[in-house]
Amino acid sequence: MIKILLLLFIITLPTAILKSEINLIESGNQAETLWQAHDFAAAERIYKQLLSHPLPNWQKARLLYNLGTVQLSGGHPVEALTNFQQIHAENLSLPQFAGQLYLNEGIAYLQYAGQLEKQALFNQQAIFIEQGIKVLKQAQQIECELKRKEGGNSTAEIPCISSPNVDYWTNTARSQLDTVLQQSRQQWIKEATEEMKEDLRTKKSANATSQLQASSLLEEQDPLQVLRLNYGTFLLHDPLSVDELKQLIKQFEQLSKGEKRNSAVNQVIELMQKGLENLNQNRPVQAKFHLLAGFALLDTLFSNNDDSPARILRRAIRQEDIAMQLLLLSELIKQEDPDADMMSKILISQHHQTIAQADRLIPAILKKQDVDFHQNSKENSACQATPWDQAVPLFARGYQAAQKSGEQLGQLSSANKPMIIALVEQTLQDWRQALKLILNPPKNDQSSPANQKFAETARNIQEMYLQDQAKPEEAVMELHSW
Repeated sequence: MIKILLLLFIITLPTAILKSEINLIESGNQAETLWQAHDFAAAERIYKQLLSHPLPNWQKARLLYNLGTVQLSGGHPVEALTNFQQIHAENLSLPQFAGQLYLNEGIAYLQYAGQLEKQALFNQQAIFIEQGIKVLKQAQQIECELKRKEGGNSTAEIPCISSPNVDYWTNTARSQLDTVLQQSRQQWIKEATEEMKEDLRTKKSANATSQLQASSLLEEQDPLQVLRLNYGTFLLHDPLSVDELKQLIKQFEQLSKGEKRNSAVNQVIELMQKGLENLNQNRPVQAKFHLLAGFALLDTLFSNNDDSPARILRRAIRQEDIAMQLLLLSELIKQEDPDADMMSKILISQHHQTIAQADRLIPAILKKQDVDFHQNSKENSACQATPWDQAVPLFARGYQAAQKSGEQLGQLSSANKPMIIALVEQTLQDWRQALKLILNPPKNDQSSPANQKFAETARNIQEMYLQDQAKPEEAVMELHSW
């Protein structure tokens, strides 16, 4: 694969290997030799052992860099980023070292984004690629500063030409981001359009709906649904356009005047305006955070009692996916940020929205089973074990992980955030697998042991749901109180 070949290419560059000037020279040389031989695990063990010794900060910084680069070479970008981000600027005694650090950190973000490709996690991929581009820009700035100083005047306006490595990875990152955002837009438009068609099926016959063209579909749709489609599509562009956002906000304001859901729509508008404010202040991460929160709130306005189990679960997955994006974006925002407290409240509110959507699934399944059993005209009508015997336990496991992540959000810190992210990942994985089973159920075998246990499984899940409903409701934050 191209990514692996290029990583090996970077390792062979003279600037990619910085010597660790420590007392244990022999061990350092041995680790470097193992690294060059691609025995990354052995080299990693030596660097970790060396880091266990008391060292001056500048020596520790060099070792952390070497350890991170070894982990990056071995295909472990998360571990590499953890070590790169422990290196403080004041310990970067050599400017060239700082440039190489940011270059490898940028590559680590891109490598991790590439690992998410098989799971089609486009939104998460985009966040990591965007952060990679940001870090690569820092590497470019350091290179430009060095060239200005070499020219004898650090303030002179000397045209800056980046190194081939920084240029290559920056161009690669932008190309990857364009591809990922395009895939994400296609996925979102397809999903939103299917939901619009499903809405119209409740008003028209299936035959009439099946012949609808895209233009007539939008013409007959709830205007707020159309704005939701436009809002979701707007979020999947880079960079976010200030002018387009202003126009979108104006459309929401016009619609809210006669909208029965006026209060909720106004909260959405306030979050959008907060995003616009951050864009104008050149704070794109904070802007994306608030705009995503606004979209998530808007998405909750389209639930109704006739939603199918598949649609309910799809919406819960979308809410949890946004929760993941918000968590990842919050990782990129400093704790001293003036909006940090509000962002923590938004994360908790987002969790409540996910649970509220998920809580509707079991009643919808039971309702569907009741219809299948009592209202089906076929003589052999009965409750269907498949796919619920497999989908419901998966949903329940994901639901429990979501509950645990909610408990951790109440005491959010940099220490427990990785655990929260892991729990959200577990929820998304289980719920996506459950959705696949609902949409493409396996053949039903009434004699299978799994089907015989379905009644017990459904009863247990229903009891879990009823217990959760019996708990006093937690207060949900008021999004409009800035």
